[in-house]
Amino acid sequence: MFSKLVLRFVSGCLVSFGLWFSHSALANTPVELGQSWLMTQIQGSGHIASDEEPTSEFASTAEAVFFLTQNGQANLDASVQILTQTGYKDTFSLAKKTIALALTDADSSDLVDQILSRRNSDGGFGAGPVSESTVADTATSLIALYHSDRTAGDVVDDATEFLLTTQGNDGFWRYSDGIHSEYLTAMVVRALWLTAPDSTQDVYTAILNARNSLLDSVDSATGLWSDLHTSAAVLTAIYPTYSDHSELTPYLKRLEARQQSDGSWNNSVFETALVLSALNSDVIQASNSETTGLKSSVENAQTATPVHNVDISIASPSNSYALNSPNGSFFFEDIDPGQYSIDVEAEGYQKKTLNQVTVDRNAIANLPPIKLVPDPANGIVLGTVTDGGSGLPIAGADIHVKGVQDWTATTSESGHFTLTGIDPGDIKLTTYKDGYRATSATATVTAGTTLRYSPTLSAIKSDASEPLPDTPSTSTVNFQVTTTDGQPIKYANVRYQLPASTDSGTDFTDTNGKSAIVVEQSGTLGFNITKSGFHPIEGSLTVTMGNNISAKVELSDQDSSNDGSLEETTQPQDGVDPIADLTAVVTDRLTGDPISGSTVELSGLNSETATTGINGEVQFESLSIGEQSLKVTAAGYLTEQGNITLYAGNRSLLNIELLEQTKTDERPGGISGSAVDAVNESDINPTGASLHATDTDAALYSLSIQDYVFSHDSVDPGTYRLKVDADGFETYSELVTVTAGTILKLDQIEMSRLSPSPVLYGQVVDASTGTAIENATITIVDGDSQAQSDSQGLYQLGELPTGDVDLLISAVGYTPRTHLLRLESPVWMLFNIELVPATGSGVVLTDSSLTDRSFNAYQTVNETLSVESQLSTATRVGLEMDLINQDENTVLSLLATDDSGNIIQNNGLELDANSTRDIQFSWNTSNLATGTYTAVYRVVSGNQKVGPNNLVLFEMAKKFDINQTRKVQEFELLEYGEEPAVGEPWNLAPIVQLSNGSNVDTDFQIEYHVEDPQGSRLYSSGRESVFVESGVPVKTVELLPHDLDVLQEGDYRLTVEIWESSWNSRADTLAIQAEPSIRIEIDQELSDYFIPPEHEKSITVNIRLEGKEFHGE
Repeated sequence: MFSKLVLRFVSGCLVSFGLWFSHSALANTPVELGQSWLMTQIQGSGHIASDEEPTSEFASTAEAVFFLTQNGQANLDASVQILTQTGYKDTFSLAKKTIALALTDADSSDLVDQILSRRNSDGGFGAGPVSESTVADTATSLIALYHSDRTAGDVVDDATEFLLTTQGNDGFWRYSDGIHSEYLTAMVVRALWLTAPDSTQDVYTAILNARNSLLDSVDSATGLWSDLHTSAAVLTAIYPTYSDHSELTPYLKRLEARQQSDGSWNNSVFETALVLSALNSDVIQASNSETTGLKSSVENAQTATPVHNVDISIASPSNSYALNSPNGSFFFEDIDPGQYSIDVEAEGYQKKTLNQVTVDRNAIANLPPIKLVPDPANGIVLGTVTDGGSGLPIAGADIHVKGVQDWTATTSESGHFTLTGIDPGDIKLTTYKDGYRATSATATVTAGTTLRYSPTLSAIKSDASEPLPDTPSTSTVNFQVTTTDGQPIKYANVRYQLPASTDSGTDFTDTNGKSAIVVEQSGTLGFNITKSGFHPIEGSLTVTMGNNISAKVELSDQDSSNDGSLEETTQPQDGVDPIADLTAVVTDRLTGDPISGSTVELSGLNSETATTGINGEVQFESLSIGEQSLKVTAAGYLTEQGNITLYAGNRSLLNIELLEQTKTDERPGGISGSAVDAVNESDINPTGASLHATDTDAALYSLSIQDYVFSHDSVDPGTYRLKVDADGFETYSELVTVTAGTILKLDQIEMSRLSPSPVLYGQVVDASTGTAIENATITIVDGDSQAQSDSQGLYQLGELPTGDVDLLISAVGYTPRTHLLRLESPVWMLFNIELVPATGSGVVLTDSSLTDRSFNAYQTVNETLSVESQLSTATRVGLEMDLINQDENTVLSLLATDDSGNIIQNNGLELDANSTRDIQFSWNTSNLATGTYTAVYRVVSGNQKVGPNNLVLFEMAKKFDINQTRKVQEFELLEYGEEPAVGEPWNLAPIVQLSNGSNVDTDFQIEYHVEDPQGSRLYSSGRESVFVESGVPVKTVELLPHDLDVLQEGDYRLTVEIWESSWNSRADTLAIQAEPSIRIEIDQELSDYFIPPEHEKSITVNIRLEGKEFHGE
């Protein structure tokens, strides 16, 4: 529909949607006053924001920078720099930043690369690299790509297709909660207008439907939309879709009237910049161009569709230029400046001349679309020919129109054709293409109007035969739309659903209120007709091939209680006999044998009865066309009855199967179906479908899913409960009955969306540098939702309640902040956060004694932090210390105060609450491995330890190292003396070997003892000291020998223990058992890590004495 040249007549874009034109000077006093107010809001940091912004400083700054640079404002370096440094990573923010920097010297190529990395397979863009596509992210991405000249390839085409498929039937676009949004719809209209593919009727229709819906949604009380920034966005979006902008003037005046005396709107930079852009929408000048030129497009004045094959000539007193435009758009480039006249001509249209068109030097004159009026003495026929199987356009198809005279045309590569100069009257249209069946239709051409005819051709199969020449393949439904007093309604929106198809289309009535729809299959045509200011009307018509339908539709005014009316008249096409023949064959359902003597009875339009012959056949001739009732009976068989439709000029063949009364049809049946979204009727790909028993709900059949269709071709006849599941939708449940030998078809079952809970996401950055903050904590106060930011500062909080919530954001080294948010639609809410580095406000840590300190293991650390606290304005303040090592997080409370700031706990230290506080903490590091640890000094609200409801007022981290360890890496019993025997003493001489895990010289203590079969200790060696140097990896120790008395038969236990000399208790037990052999089994191995001192460490050997000697292998 639109060409790239036409779309690129704009040179700017709002940060959210786009500023339509660039300006060499501001055009009116309200704009000048508003711009002056914006300049007063520039802060020292570079941000442009007031104290009453409805959005973030980043958003208001981006909006203001783009508007001001568009209007030639200099001295914005600080603002450009702060935008460049801001580290937001979500797609929406990246796009806003790219648009804001479009007219500055900042390089945005990296930003565009990041945006393109969020492109998904469905053509849309998501909020992050792995996020699902959303309408908002896709629209803003398209606008950003347009401003960075990165629209080459299929990126724009795919994104446009995604946006078209997500538009609702009411013309609006929606967030994921299903509620339509005027703001979002305006954003999409802007994106489509800037980047729409060439000659796309679908885009044109989508934009007009959205525009009409937006105009219908105006608040009658204010004459604008829901709020100021939405009103400004809508007007900015729909402005270029009008050739006559006078219709929008009242809205722009209402916006202007809301300006405050200081020049702002609502004391908001964000809203002021948006409104100023809307007020400047009608200034058409490209002041930054280095080319002198003139561009525009040519449209049908009645349908607003492009006029093809247009001759345009321009002339000035000194020069003249001419060109032919195949698609209606034109651009005269590098012409001389001056006053020009413009002549526009096209076959079938009245010539149009524009005079005194000024083209300035180094400027491009962008003219609104030039409207050509169809020749009032003739009409126009246009349309697109498509393949019925693939839906693709067919190039090279011949269209023959027969009326007062003959006209012919051949479709272009896009399948499009246009015939102009058609004489008024009845015509017959026939479409031919080699390899396809020809199709024809009849219609009436009215002088000065355009008739749309878009046939679908069916490919001829190799084994197929051509239909009878007299068999009609199309019918035409002619709508006449009028007011209740008979006045035609032009440009009414006619939406229709084709018979026996999921295909739908849109048409608009011409200036006489007429619309003609060509139908190629009999059945029910559903329709919905709407026009702003009138009650809509919807209904259905039964279409029969060979018959044309005239439907007179009356729309009533919205102020009327009358809902309108529909009057239908059906007429056979010329040359088609309005009768039909019928042949019926009756057979046995199970055997397939013909049934003679059965009675076939027709009733309704025809009342005839006949009896089948020996071949089971009966014939009826010269029947009235239309729907008939049919009943078939035979002795010993169940009766079959139903309805059939007879078509004019056709001979129909009907096969009827009867089932014997004494038999049961045991053939399996089947089921197939598809699902759509109940909100916008878009296709849904189910994740599961099954048939369940109606009494127990047990799953009996699992249905296959392919290409959005669920099916099963072998189901026992009976009644089942069908269940269909899909991501994001409630389970669909319905009782269905499967009949033997038939496939139950359930097309487009409507599934309801799950009621989603809000999701909050965004990025946390340093307010001074714009860099991302990692490990920031984002908490919903008085709730159980909490998240931490990742290495890019990104966070996400899901499953949130709706309504007002208090959000708490804190990070080490930053001043915490709180924010009141209202969580509602959209379900996904973007909230970016800037934290200010802590500067000592409230609490000052004056001692750095923990920095880069090292301690030895087994050593108690006593450190003092000198802290200045200013708690006069804080309530319920407590101070805490966290000791953190990787996944460990142990909290030690150091100090707590009551509401008045009096100390109620301080590790036993009684200090003056109002003085400088020396806070001492003690920590036994003996159970810590070597490594770096972080001590965090934290001030929180509440007089208890840190919990989910505490507000972190301040925290600061200090690091220290543990760099000495003393431990046994491995411990092994090599020998334990002579082998014991019954009746003889046991000569004990244990030898152990230890692997040194210490990095310093260490004294170890070793002891062994023996227990009898009853568990009583027979002997204990006492502690023996062993010194191990740090450089010795393995140490072998021979323990003091000992002779035990004569032992009796039984199980004895030898235990060897080892511990470091400074421990107060022993380490983990390590048992090594020996059966009546020399084999030693290890019950518990000593791990690599340090074993805390409150556990024993030992080696145990079990010995069994039997008979008079030791038995073993």
